[in-house]
Amino acid sequence: MATTAACAALALQLGAKVAYPGSPVYGESISTYLTAFESDLKPTCIVQPSTRNDVAGFMNIIQPYIAGGVQIAIRAGGNQPFAGAANIAGGITIDLRSLHGVTLGSTRQSVSIGAGESWGSVYEKLAPSGLAVAGGRSSQGGIGGLVLGGGLSYFSTTNGFVSDQVLNFEVVLASGRVINANPLENRDLWTAMKGGSNNFGIVTRFDMATIRIGNMWGGDVYYPAEVFPQQINLLCDYTNDKQADPSAHLIVSVGYAAAMGGTLAKNSVYYAKPVVFPTVLRPFTSMQQQLEALRTLRTDTLKGFADEQTKGSPKGQRLIYRTTTIKANADLIQTITERFTASIEPLKPIPGLGAHSFLVIFILSYKSLTPSSPVYSISFQPLPLTLLTASSTHGPNTFGLSPNDGPLMLILLTASWTSRTDDATIMRAQSEFVRQVDSLSNQQRMGVLYKLLTYATPGFAQDVIASYGSANKRMLQAVSRKYDPDGFFQRVVPGGFKLFT
Repeated sequence: MATTAACAALALQLGAKVAYPGSPVYGESISTYLTAFESDLKPTCIVQPSTRNDVAGFMNIIQPYIAGGVQIAIRAGGNQPFAGAANIAGGITIDLRSLHGVTLGSTRQSVSIGAGESWGSVYEKLAPSGLAVAGGRSSQGGIGGLVLGGGLSYFSTTNGFVSDQVLNFEVVLASGRVINANPLENRDLWTAMKGGSNNFGIVTRFDMATIRIGNMWGGDVYYPAEVFPQQINLLCDYTNDKQADPSAHLIVSVGYAAAMGGTLAKNSVYYAKPVVFPTVLRPFTSMQQQLEALRTLRTDTLKGFADEQTKGSPKGQRLIYRTTTIKANADLIQTITERFTASIEPLKPIPGLGAHSFLVIFILSYKSLTPSSPVYSISFQPLPLTLLTASSTHGPNTFGLSPNDGPLMLILLTASWTSRTDDATIMRAQSEFVRQVDSLSNQQRMGVLYKLLTYATPGFAQDVIASYGSANKRMLQAVSRKYDPDGFFQRVVPGGFKLFT
């Protein structure tokens, strides 16, 4: 009852910016989440502000209804996969996608980005100036979730995490007050929001440092899984190189594909300059037995590579991530890969497993199949010393990482499927596998506490806030008490990773 009344009050003030079930605006918003876990949730109403004043007004209008149990979700791009990340059943979803704007600063060293933009739109608008930001790797990705969760870019080896590139956050607090958080104003909030997710306020604008960029080189290379052990050794050699080429970015993956009758591996390689087959990436592009028809290596724009990533992310599937972090040790990763392969067996009978995966482009474009072949993948992403050093150089964040911790390897486990009846089976399998990886790596003293928020799922032993370390968790809690003394973003915004659990 309180939520219905709150929606009515919002509609009275914001008019057509409030959408109800059955309307085209409501339907479009629900249908454009990345995953079915989010689109399955049906809020009582959806609010689509177009200015920061609309957001401030939203916060003020709902205050009298909070005591009645009103809860809200905050949506930017809607690309976090788990249920409740940016949508809420029976509550109110504030959809920020109408907060547009990509404006270069007077010195062209910074750009102001509205919270509703996508990375693809940012790259497209900055390209004529020969500029970009060290942002997301997929064009369809939203700004807010990636930045507030940390995020990796094609340029992370030089620039650290995506959140490290934020010069200023424009934030609407629970009180409706609009403030800026940067190194000179509200510095503690500026630090906390780099990894602190949706726990402090609604960000309406991100001011980020620009980088000069022309064409890049890179793409995908597919090859038989039998070659993967050799690639692991090369991957660890690269990751452990203290002088790793800062222009290189690399992801190595392997997964099961029923269409292939077994496993297939993929290397995604990128170089921030238009250098064809740069020396640092040759070991990952010159292996024998490549699937030549699938190789996409080329010189292209940043937007072109981000568009390619988007093609592998069809919307509306049941998709979940799990993640952990380890030391970059080849023997450990070989063992993890072997256990991963064994963990696939009980999942093979599940229909539709793997419609969203690193193999989806292969399945759809090369074999001309529908996205229904079982695939289950694991990816390894280096965090070399150059990346960790760049992150520490670009200012404080919440992650609790330093160059002394590295080099590290980030692990991402991905699965998607079609039927909700298989949810529990797949989630248990993923969670058990990550538990085994953490146990194995800790036994060998190669485990790392840190979890990348944008790859994690609440519950299932994915306590991201605790993974930042006890001191950083206390810092985040103190910042929450200061800027959100009534705990609005802990109580009223239940989605995501909370600070006091």
